[in-house]
Amino acid sequence: EQRPSQQQQQQHHHRRQHSTSSSIIPPQSPQSSSDSPLPNPDLIHQMGPIQTRTSLRSLLMKKWHPSWWMHYDTHSLLIFRSKDHLDDWVQNPYHGKRERAYLVKLRVDFGDIVGGASASGGAGGGGDGQPGGDSNNAKEGGGILGHRILPVKKKSYNKNEPEMYQFKLERWTNMGVSVLAAFASEEEADVQLLYDTITEIMSTCSFGGLHDI
Repeated sequence: EQRPSQQQQQQHHHRRQHSTSSSIIPPQSPQSSSDSPLPNPDLIHQMGPIQTRTSLRSLLMKKWHPSWWMHYDTHSLLIFRSKDHLDDWVQNPYHGKRERAYLVKLRVDFGDIVGGASASGGAGGGGDGQPGGDSNNAKEGGGILGHRILPVKKKSYNKNEPEMYQFKLERWTNMGVSVLAAFASEEEADVQLLYDTITEIMSTCSFGGLHDI
């Protein structure tokens, strides 16, 4: 049996390395850090653990995902997939805009509504007022009328799931209303902190965060 040459072994080893690292955010050179400066720590107000449903699939399947949230700057709520991602977003100086934006699962700028004055200037993650990338609101084409937070309820969807404190966040647009995200925890204090934070953010927005419908 013919053994592979040293060159073939090196090519095979290179392909293996590429396939196992393709899903990992590549390290950036120090020069690229200017593309995405570190977030301003003075603009980090609150953070905490929470269970989330932020995708259409998770909302339909009623599946919770462990997450962490952060109130950043004046009107921005950031959702991260884990505390590690949150810490990496805050502390890693080597990320470019794409890498830092990837770490943010969902970003909502409650001030970015029709006729409103968004106050997210001076944010980190790009220096252009967009922490971690473009606002999730941009997907709506500028037709955001605002958001509405629904009351906290305690419920369970099946026998195998413990009762959890939870609430939903709605987005109102020119096309109608939809559930943007749902949040939950077995710990009432964790849910209440996020609920109170969102309520406070919206109170500082134009129109109280939602146009009169």
